[in-house]
This record gives sequence, C-alpha cells and structure tokens, in this order.
Amino acid sequence: MSNPLKRARIMIDSEVTGPSGNSDASTPTMTHHKELWFDDGSVVLNAEQILFRVHRTTLSTHSTVFHDMFRIPQPPGQDAIEGCTVVKLPDSSGEVEFLLKALYDPFFFDHSVTLLMFIEILPGMLRLSTKYNILQLRRKVIAIYLERFPSTLGAFDSRSSGDQVLYPWYIMSLVALFRETNALECLPCVFYFCSCLPMSDLLHGCDEVVLSWEDKSACLMGREELLRAQEEFSHSFIFKLVSPPNCANPSVCTRRARRNLYIFHHDQSPLSSVFALKLFTDWKMLDGICPACLSKAQLDHQAGRKVIWDRLPKFFGLESWDDIEKVKQNWADNHSQQGN
Repeated sequence: MSNPLKRARIMIDSEVTGPSGNSDASTPTMTHHKELWFDDGSVVLNAEQILFRVHRTTLSTHSTVFHDMFRIPQPPGQDAIEGCTVVKLPDSSGEVEFLLKALYDPFFFDHSVTLLMFIEILPGMLRLSTKYNILQLRRKVIAIYLERFPSTLGAFDSRSSGDQVLYPWYIMSLVALFRETNALECLPCVFYFCSCLPMSDLLHGCDEVVLSWEDKSACLMGREELLRAQEEFSHSFIFKLVSPPNCANPSVCTRRARRNLYIFHHDQSPLSSVFALKLFTDWKMLDGICPACLSKAQLDHQAGRKVIWDRLPKFFGLESWDDIEKVKQNWADNHSQQGN
C-alpha cells in the first residue's frame, strides 16, 4: 500500500540534452528547474537530471561541505552548462529542491508547517542539511520536529491536539531518520509513540515501512518497561490505591478504587495499551474516594509521569537525557569547526 500523501511535484521548465546541449539518443535528457534557475548563477547542480543553477557564494556561506568542494581545483574538461561547472549530486531532486528553497527564501518556515510539509519535505531537508553540514537549517528543522517529539515533559504536555495526529508508518520511519541524522534528542519520544502502536505494526511494518530488527527489539523492550512503569508510577492510583495517613476511611476508598479499576480496564484495556505519559484528566472517575486520597492520586500521577520521562531514553536502550544533550553539543561543536 502506498503512502496516503503523494510526493511533492517538482517544478520544471525547458529541457536540455547534455552538458553542451548536443542531442544524442544515449544522452539522458536534463531539465532546468523552473524556479531555481538563476541567470546570474555560477554553478549548476544536477540531481536526477533536474538542473538547478544557483550561486557558489550562497552554498559556500551555508555549507562547509560545498565550501570545501568549491576550493578544490576542477580538472580540465569538467562538464559545464552556459559556463557554469556542473556538480552531480546523488540525492533526490525533490529533496534538493526544497533544500535550496529554504536557503534562498528567508521566509520559508514562516508559514505554518502543514502535514504535507511535515511528511514530504522535512525528512529530506534534515537528511541533506546534515549531509552537507548546513547547521543553521539543520537546527531549524530539528526544532520543528521537537515541537511534536519533544525532549522535555513540559513541551510534551504543551503539544496541541493537531500535533498528535500522525500516520503510524510515518512515526516508524522517523526512527531510522533520526538515527541516520544523529537527531538523538527526538528519538526517545518517537520510540514512545512507536510503543503505543499496534503490535502487528511493530512486528510486520505498516505501509511498507518496517523497523530494523534492532529498533523492533528496542520498541518491544521499551514497551514492556512502559507497561510496568505506568502501573508502578504514573497511573499507580488506578491499579492499586494507597491511602494516605489522613484518609477518612481507607477500606471504603480502597473498595471504590477497585471498582474504578474494573471500569478503567474495560474502557482502556490498560493491560495491553501504553499510556504511561498520558495526562489523566477524568478525575470524576474516582468519585467516591475521600479528598485526601484524591489529592494524593493527583500528586502521584504528576510525580510518576516525571519519573517515567526521566527514564524514557533508557527504556529504549538509549543514553540518558543528559548524555543525549552532551552528544548533541559535541556533534554541533565538531561540525561547526569543519571548513575553518
């Protein structure tokens, strides 16, 4: 089954037949990009036979990889179009298109990030900004991802309801993307959402997206940890109410809590569903227990969610939040020094 959203259309213009414009049946047809072909451009990028005439200075300013590439003397006979050196890229033309648009348009991200942009554009932009060491763009893209896959519990709770609607196949695809691009700060939250998916999706994949065996193992182990943690920490008041010393009537509160547990089991299937970080808001379900028990349950819920969040990366075999932050900073420091 194909993904529900079609690939973004590449805007193209006039065709050319080769570096010097000669027609030959064996020469693949190349096409100028309609928007990203500047008459005063100084270099031509060729991605999947789509040509982008852009400026060396723009690429060099943002990318240490292109900066270093352009410092290397070109050999005689290098392909050229209209006097511009042709650089063949092994990347998707669609991904190159949106990377260049983000570099040339300072307002590219000022518009709201639509679901189409989130699914179709940002993954390639993160890949290429990492590959070509375009640090400012990479930071921006990761910041957008962190809005939906946060690295703090406060940000997790602040997500809007629209931020929580994503396709299962897409969530699963982000695991490999964030590993590939070293966006480790996004991984724990993505793994958490993966653990909430049906077991069949985790084991067999969804819409042609299949987790690696390493990531399947991480998800399944993390899922088991979360099921235990939600019973012991974040939702312990549902599974086993422990009355405080000032409880008005412990036996009554315990009996009523046990009844509520049966209702919760019936409605939520907690024995097989992961909801460890979900904010519990249906406190009316605990009607009948005394105010002291209710207050303790609410405090235990918040404290338990904090415990789970702090342990979340470890559940999936990752480093701690603090270590992830150190790795992130070391990566940024090392890559910011390249090209100097």
